[in-house]
Amino acid sequence: MLSTQLKLLRTGRKISQAKLARTLGISQQAVAKWEKNKSEPPPSTLKMIAEYFDVTNKIKIKKTGNY
Repeated sequence: MLSTQLKLLRTGRKISQAKLARTLGISQQAVAKWEKNKSEPPPSTLKMIAEYFDVTNKIKIKKTGNY
């Protein structure tokens, strides 16, 4: 699940939600919502997250039946 993967990647590298948000040019609240599985990042932001954590081929997100 994206929420779990994102939180593990972020906390494993000792990065705050605020720092990740600043790096991606988004709000800290958006990161919190993703980690609580209340919303999902758009594909363009998901790509930036994967590149930031160097896990381009490891993060998957379920979007209406598509992976």
